[in-house]
Amino acid sequence: MVKTLKEAYRYCTKNLGESDGRILFEYACKKSVSYMLTHPLESVDASFLESAVARAVSGEPVQYITGKTEFMSLPFYVSPAVLIPRQDTETLVEFALSFLKDKKNAKGVDICTGSGCIAVSVEKYANASVTAIDISPDALEIAKKNAERNGTKTTFICADARTFCTLSDLDFVLSNPPYIESAVVDGLDERVKNYEPRLALDGGADGLAFYESIAKNAKKMLRDGGVLAVEIGWNQGKSVSEILNKQFGNSCVLQDLCGKDRVVYSVKKKA
Repeated sequence: MVKTLKEAYRYCTKNLGESDGRILFEYACKKSVSYMLTHPLESVDASFLESAVARAVSGEPVQYITGKTEFMSLPFYVSPAVLIPRQDTETLVEFALSFLKDKKNAKGVDICTGSGCIAVSVEKYANASVTAIDISPDALEIAKKNAERNGTKTTFICADARTFCTLSDLDFVLSNPPYIESAVVDGLDERVKNYEPRLALDGGADGLAFYESIAKNAKKMLRDGGVLAVEIGWNQGKSVSEILNKQFGNSCVLQDLCGKDRVVYSVKKKA
C-alpha cells in the first residue's frame, strides 16, 4: 500500500505515465510535485489515491476524474456532459482572436459550445461579447460555471445548432460541431466512446450533418465582413469548404500544429 508522497507519485506515474500520473497525483494528494520533492516522506490517503488511479486505469479520462482541464492557458471545469477541450480546437480560437484583433465591441456566437471553452476564451482574450449555444442543458451548466470561473459575461442559450438564427448583425460565428461519422464513433478510443458524450461526437452518416444548416443560419446572422469559422475533421477540408462556398462564395482551410486540416472559414461579402 502507498504510504508516502514519494511512493504515491511513483505509483501514479508507473500506472498512468508521466503526464496523466502527475495530474492525478496532484489531484489525489492535493500537493504539487515540487512539494513532494521537498516532503517525500509525508503520509497520504492511500485509499483515495488508489481508487482514483484504478478509475484512470480502467479508461476513465483523468480530466473527468479531476473535474478540470486547461485550454488556451485558462482553467475549465469538465464533466461527462461535455467534450474534453483539446489543443486542436485552439486553432479555431486563435483564428478568431486574429480576426478580431483590431475590432472594438465585437459580438458573435459560439454554436455547440459544450464546456464553453471557445466562447469563454474568445470573450476573455478579445474583449468581445459572445453568446454560447448548446442543445444540452447539462453542458450549459458546465459552460456557465466556466464563464464565472474565468470572469466573462458570456450569454447562454439552450437551442438546436441546426435551427438557431435569432441573432443578427454579428461579427463572427464560431462552431465546433459534432463531425465524426456515425459508423466511426464506435471505433474510437474507449476513453472517448465510453465516456465522452456521443451527442457532441456524432455528426451523422457522413460527419457533415451540422455544417450546411450552420452555414445557412450564419449567413443570416452575420453583418457584411463578418466571418463564419468552424472546426472540422482532418479529412473534411474539401467537403466543408464546398458547403461554405454555397453560402458565401469563398472559403479557406487552416491547418493545426500537426499540419492537418482543422478549420474552415468564410467571410460574408456585401450583397
